[in-house]
Amino acid sequence: EAKQNAIVKSKLSDVPEDTVNASRGVSTTLKGMFRAGGTIASTCALMGATIGGGALALPYSFKLCGALSGTAVLVASGLLCVYTIRLLIHCRDRVQLCSYEDLSHYCFGKRFAQFVDLNILLFCFGTCVAYLIAIGDIIVPIVKEISRGTSYELLATRPILVAFVAIFCMC
Repeated sequence: EAKQNAIVKSKLSDVPEDTVNASRGVSTTLKGMFRAGGTIASTCALMGATIGGGALALPYSFKLCGALSGTAVLVASGLLCVYTIRLLIHCRDRVQLCSYEDLSHYCFGKRFAQFVDLNILLFCFGTCVAYLIAIGDIIVPIVKEISRGTSYELLATRPILVAFVAIFCMC
């Protein structure tokens, strides 16, 4: 660790010492909080997958429902989400299984576990498709504007840009 600190200090020689020490403390603290497979890291990953597409659709749903009923549906959904997560945690603690697939297999059998696996696969696939659609809606107009009048203008089509993002950014 001393050797690593010396390397960091040599690379950051023009940065004040208190800034280096403060950033190292934050980095160590965050690594401890977000260790792979930890509760906070898993919660953040689940929130990122679930909230990502929902955050894009939320303003539109409020426009359709109105402020009062939209808020009521959002609060009810949040309460149901908390309740079901508490049920899952209770089941996990009771049978000492840590994965959602193992828990579904234990409680409902092999066929239901396969059904759950299929639903997880479809959820992940749907999330990827939703992100690609959003990327197409957001990036295509920007790239078209940037590439207007250049030889790259032909590449600024929705299929090419979405395929590029899917291949190089999502894989």
